[in-house]
Amino acid sequence: GCPYGCVFCVSPGYYGRTVRTKSAPNVIRELRFAASLGVSSVFFFTETFTLDRGYVTELCAGIAAERLGLTWFCNSRVDTVDLETLRAMRAAGCRIISFGIESGNQGLLDRAGKRTTVGRAREAVSMARAAGLTTLGHFLLGLPGETEETARETIAFARSLPLDFAEFNIVTPYPGSALFASAAPADFDGIDWSRYEYSRQVIGGAVDLEAVRARAYRSFYLRPKTLRRAI
Repeated sequence: GCPYGCVFCVSPGYYGRTVRTKSAPNVIRELRFAASLGVSSVFFFTETFTLDRGYVTELCAGIAAERLGLTWFCNSRVDTVDLETLRAMRAAGCRIISFGIESGNQGLLDRAGKRTTVGRAREAVSMARAAGLTTLGHFLLGLPGETEETARETIAFARSLPLDFAEFNIVTPYPGSALFASAAPADFDGIDWSRYEYSRQVIGGAVDLEAVRARAYRSFYLRPKTLRRAI
């Protein structure tokens, strides 16, 4: 579950806003069993792994004590991390952390109900890098109010961050999200669901989001420093 209310997210519709966790000892038992089967890498599939600092600290201490040899990665929000916790995660085997950054324009973040800031995103990515973690930033093109100018801001912001990888997706009004209620066609049965995926533009507007997305990927990855880092 996730306690936040971003308009583009389906998580509240799927899981509700009450966050439920398995106990740290239970998770460690599962990891021990996975390692016994030869598993070497794990993804913690949860909306915001770092939501509860105390829980993360307990879990990381337990993982480190087990010496399972596992590496793992997780999702996070930029406003739920600090350097000490990130270092504990790295010591426990975390190698990659992904942040839902979404946009480089503060007005778009506010309208989308993200409840984070552009400055906090920069700070979080910098801390993760300082902790020795590989960083992935998720960006959304087409948030309510998006223009060519705000899209350029997002691309420029992504390029300015010390990210190892960036993912640019087009906002898609999936059922379960607040955006679906306001942006989906009135004729529910007439929706072409084959287009409802993150590389296609299903919400109309003046901005060609598919062209912007292609430009964003070229702009971010076709840079010598990014290619060197990836290699």
